[in-house]
Amino acid sequence: MLGKLVGKTPYHVRNSFDFAGEISHVVVPEGHIMYSLDVVSLYTNVPVEKVYDLVEGKWGELQEHTTIPWEIFKQAMKTVLEASFFQYDGKFYAQTTGVPMGSPLSPVIANLIMEKVEQEAMTKLEQKHIPLTVYRRYVDDCFLMGRKEDVEKVVEHFNAIDEKLRFTVEEETNGSLRFLDLTLTRNEERIQKVWFPKQKDGRYLDYNSESPHTHKVNTMIALVDRALKLTDVERRQESIGTVKSILRNNNYPENLIQRTVRDRVHRLYNTLERECNEEPKKYVSIPYVPGLSEKVSKTLKKHDITASFKPCDKAKCINPLNRNSLVIVLRDFSERVMAIIGGDYKNEPETS
Repeated sequence: MLGKLVGKTPYHVRNSFDFAGEISHVVVPEGHIMYSLDVVSLYTNVPVEKVYDLVEGKWGELQEHTTIPWEIFKQAMKTVLEASFFQYDGKFYAQTTGVPMGSPLSPVIANLIMEKVEQEAMTKLEQKHIPLTVYRRYVDDCFLMGRKEDVEKVVEHFNAIDEKLRFTVEEETNGSLRFLDLTLTRNEERIQKVWFPKQKDGRYLDYNSESPHTHKVNTMIALVDRALKLTDVERRQESIGTVKSILRNNNYPENLIQRTVRDRVHRLYNTLERECNEEPKKYVSIPYVPGLSEKVSKTLKKHDITASFKPCDKAKCINPLNRNSLVIVLRDFSERVMAIIGGDYKNEPETS
């Protein structure tokens, strides 16, 4: 629910694709350089005590989505944010600062704090007449473009907002800077971009693993699409070569690599307009049981529903008395209709 409060500022970056689209249209003024700011250990240094005031100040926006009184809502937040424990060397410890790593609430809280910080910093920069051509932020990764002589002052203003949040700076080198999974290069007044995988030589989903085949195909598609969409036309062959190398290192068959690249290139150049006009697809997440979930997926396709597989505890997913039965309940949120596939289902009354 708190996610409804963040991502509404003009500085927010939703993902690499949005950022790449924006940066392609930026004109670089003479004497301006690219640089990035990053918060040291953001999650463990988030000033939690400030979060409650921030949320209370935006409570009017949240009241549209809940009937919970503010005091109860605040107590629920405190329970989640201040009751984090971890185990080390056989002993249990309480986390006394920041927000818990791995909690779905932590990125939202971090964004709330960062939005407050950047609002104050941008106000001070404006008052000091320090111009920025570009400022965009993805969580705590900030991309800036401005005069080289102002870089130190900008960092000082950001670091003056909260003593717990320390910003480090990285300036461009030879006109290039890495941000998110992009390498950006100034070329006269324009910025060229090339996809840069963060795990260029690392391990991805291995083709010989026990994972569903669709997961392996989606891994290939995700890599190829990022290489194509995050790279300028003149350097796409270079990025595609990087993808092929990654997939070969993870034991993907050569013919499957070539076919996937060919199909995705065709889709990018020839079917983007058709894709934009297509009706939204229906998806459902189902537990993955080798040999069984694939059959369920084929049945779902007959109803124009695409299945995505998720890991599960087989002991819980399958009836131990009948390994061939897998009951899946699909809820259509518009018509609230239940479709039963692959077995019997005992209809239970809904709870309000």
